[in-house]
Amino acid sequence: MAETQISAYVSDTTKELVERYVEAHGVKKGRLIEEALLHHLQALRELPADLSKKTR
Repeated sequence: MAETQISAYVSDTTKELVERYVEAHGVKKGRLIEEALLHHLQALRELPADLSKKTR
């Protein structure tokens, strides 16, 4: 599978939470972020169309 790097600005709080999680669970930041994005996108797909438009 090909990989592409993306970047985003996050709050200091979010950065700290990510760093604590990866340290405590021994996962890589990239993997944690990819899984979180995939779960979020799946949840959005499962919303009824009229509700998903309101989240944008």
